[in-house]
Amino acid sequence: MIDHRAVERAAGGLLILVVVAFGISIATFVQFDVDREEIRASLNAVNADREMYAFSWFGTLVGGLLLAPTAGALYLVFRLHDRSLAIWGLTGLLAASVAFIAATGAFFGIYFLADDFAQTGGDHAASIVSVARAMGFAGYTAWAGGMTLTGSGVLSIGLLIARDRRMPTPLGLWAVAGGATMLLGWSVVTPLPQSLDDVRRYGYYVTAGGATGTLAFFVALALWLLAKGTPSARIR
Repeated sequence: MIDHRAVERAAGGLLILVVVAFGISIATFVQFDVDREEIRASLNAVNADREMYAFSWFGTLVGGLLLAPTAGALYLVFRLHDRSLAIWGLTGLLAASVAFIAATGAFFGIYFLADDFAQTGGDHAASIVSVARAMGFAGYTAWAGGMTLTGSGVLSIGLLIARDRRMPTPLGLWAVAGGATMLLGWSVVTPLPQSLDDVRRYGYYVTAGGATGTLAFFVALALWLLAKGTPSARIR
């Protein structure tokens, strides 16, 4: 048998590492604008702050990679409480891991394109701009997908905790609010046309709040798992 308490501690430690990785990514984020009028300035900005840009997306890569074992550990922790919701959470977080890794690949491609753009000119530079813009769209789409899928996984974990009276209900409701905001925000706001820019901008603020709440929930859940754990004694 697997020591359930050891799995809980592993899940708590992994959650803390995920928060640290994504926190670093957010703190060092370098904006890349895919608007046609801003793309050249964005490439120059990336090239001017290459170390910070690379560090930010490396944080996203590490966070995405850590989400996979975190999802597995949380599934092992919660499967005895509600297997269906635990599988939902596992699927959402695993898919989010793949999406964040894909987004990182696209934005690291832009990292190298920015260097090429700085060293060339003429028609070749125009081609680089077109490729970078396409990669930016692909990267942001994958990133938004990762946020949406993370919201789905967190929502399921929140429902599981809220329904289990042996665990703190406010913690579950916290996760439900953060997960639902991320799930609905990024899946509904992102596809809106540019004519609704004001709505999109407001939606991004709301979903960013949901993402912040989700990271805070990860910390709270990690501390709970490390300090007290779940009622289940062992995995059978």
